[in-house]
Amino acid sequence: MTAIAVADFYDSEYDHARSQARNVMTVLRQVCDRGYRLGLMRSNFARDIKLAPRTRKQVFAPTPMALDELRDAIVAYRERPDRMGPKPNALLEHVVEVILGTSCRISEAVGLRWEDVDIVSPVPTVSIVGQVVEGHRQEKHWAPVLKTRTSARVVPIPDHLVAVLMERKVQARAGSQFVFETRTGKPNGAQDVHRALRAVRAWAGISDEMVPHSLRKAVATTVSEMAGLKASAAVLGHSETRVTEDYYVRRALQAPDIRFALDALAPGASRWSVDGGGVAASPGSGT
Repeated sequence: MTAIAVADFYDSEYDHARSQARNVMTVLRQVCDRGYRLGLMRSNFARDIKLAPRTRKQVFAPTPMALDELRDAIVAYRERPDRMGPKPNALLEHVVEVILGTSCRISEAVGLRWEDVDIVSPVPTVSIVGQVVEGHRQEKHWAPVLKTRTSARVVPIPDHLVAVLMERKVQARAGSQFVFETRTGKPNGAQDVHRALRAVRAWAGISDEMVPHSLRKAVATTVSEMAGLKASAAVLGHSETRVTEDYYVRRALQAPDIRFALDALAPGASRWSVDGGGVAASPGSGT
């Protein structure tokens, strides 16, 4: 094995699988480190190979206008006159509102139980304590597990989501456990929502980027703009703001209004801002 061979291998991997190429090089560096410590190699030349910089995609966080267009499309698709078969239920549009009103993941949204919902307190809340697990050769079921240790949270919810949950509560069958459940009493799964959303997107010509995960990014961006990055990370259940900032918050092109600070760099500012060690009035103040 030579440095040139490793570099050529990395380049070939990078051409068709960039993230995989990085992972392969990480493992290869560890292997070479082990070989160097055991005296099998004179050096770890894998560390001398410069990796290509990571490329960040622009975060797709739907705007309020795009979200309203999605809502309209969901209703129009459900009520289209040429539909075949039974009329679709309100699963998709209500799950959309739950995600937008709580910032929860799709599996957490469909895993919401009535015991996790408090819509009668002065500050209504939703407790995110579990999710619906499906796939991997196991039957779809609810489990008290979440993606990370900081994912468990109690989220105060807005009035428009309270109205949605009250509507579902009124329509729920007696003894129902889940906010979103099938006729047999089992929870709906994430795939039920993804399937319904794909149908709406195809019918209405909506971008494929409009997925449940992008709704969380809309929440992250909105909360970050109005309440700050820390608040956004806390609502989403992130342990640190770096993940929120890098992957969830849409970068704002409009810079903050800091004209008051830039005035300190104006012509002659050094003569009127400080006078003999004390702060003097600015030009035009009349003093």
